Amino acid sequence: MRGTFSDLQGRFSLTAPEEGRYRVVAGQMQGVFSRETSQVVEVGKGGARVRLRFAAAHRLSGVVVDRRGQPIADANVRVQPAFHEVEISCGGSTPGTRTDSDGRFTFRGVSGELLRLHVWKEGFGGAEGAGPQGSIPLSPDAREVRVVLVDPAVVKGRFVHEDGSPVTHFSVNGERYEDKEGRFAHPLDRLGTVLIELYLSESPLESVRRTVTIHQEEVEVDLGTITFKPEE
Repeated sequence: MRGTFSDLQGRFSLTAPEEGRYRVVAGQMQGVFSRETSQVVEVGKGGARVRLRFAAAHRLSGVVVDRRGQPIADANVRVQPAFHEVEISCGGSTPGTRTDSDGRFTFRGVSGELLRLHVWKEGFGGAEGAGPQGSIPLSPDAREVRVVLVDPAVVKGRFVHEDGSPVTHFSVNGERYEDKEGRFAHPLDRLGTVLIELYLSESPLESVRRTVTIHQEEVEVDLGTITFKPEE
């Protein structure tokens, strides 16, 4: 079923692909406010009418720390309905807030049964306890949460020419490296199967590719020696 927006009177209309039982979910995200509500409805030949009501919102506060318990400042934090997880990526312009110098954040109003918490910051992997989409489920009565960000998984290796001499200026997945021995250690921003692409700075159209599968953060995968072979 496709999504839509409500009008100024809160009315909306959706088209079901066929008759049957559906869950209609409504969400509202604006800055430090995030609300969600849902209802199961039976859709017959004549359609169906549903009235959705947001529950009273409450404050949600929390702190973001690293594995040592040290606060992480300027981390991005977002609370959103679970049904938005696939539609909105962490890198986009999305509502939410950031942690202060003590790693703390506050949402002035949240409500809903299917809310999830997203926390991310460049240089870190995901949050402990996060699901496949990188989010943490929130209980409807949650008032205070503690989020631990972990270090990302890292792939490392050595990049050389066919004659065994090191490639000293190159890029790994778009990030530039300069090393007299051709060594690199590249952090990964996600788990799963990841494509690693290396290319010389002076030959960006020719690359060497490797595929790795990462199951957890804070691990190192050694790709060994990777040899650049120019196309003839």
